[in-house]
Amino acid sequence: MVSCQPSHSKTPASWSRESILIARGHGPFPSYLYRFRLHHSDICACGEKGDHLHYATSCHMMLSYHFTKSSAENTQLLWKSLLSNKLSRINIAKLISFLTENENLIKQPPDATSSIDFDPDFSPSPRPQNYGLRPSRGSIT
Repeated sequence: MVSCQPSHSKTPASWSRESILIARGHGPFPSYLYRFRLHHSDICACGEKGDHLHYATSCHMMLSYHFTKSSAENTQLLWKSLLSNKLSRINIAKLISFLTENENLIKQPPDATSSIDFDPDFSPSPRPQNYGLRPSRGSIT
């Protein structure tokens, strides 16, 4: 008799929380936070769209965390290759930790936002956010 149930591995996935966040585009990225009105704009402080691919490959403030940028059609292949490499996953965790700890450095100030991107009714959340991330070791919360 043939089983109709899909088979699943009983071994746990080797992806860290940070790897999952960056692969899905979630986390302390202006483009993600802007969707939930937790940030006034989706633009990085350097002037480009502040998404996960930007911080991992082209933001000049994240040079020590950069990965090689691929063409648009190979973006999924890039993430697959990065997330299957243990050293890359460690660097991704460091990148997410840096972004979380230094949010004020990577976000574009409200007065620098163009009138197209700026929402005059925007009011950020009054309480500090950790965006689902655990505090890093040694930080005081």
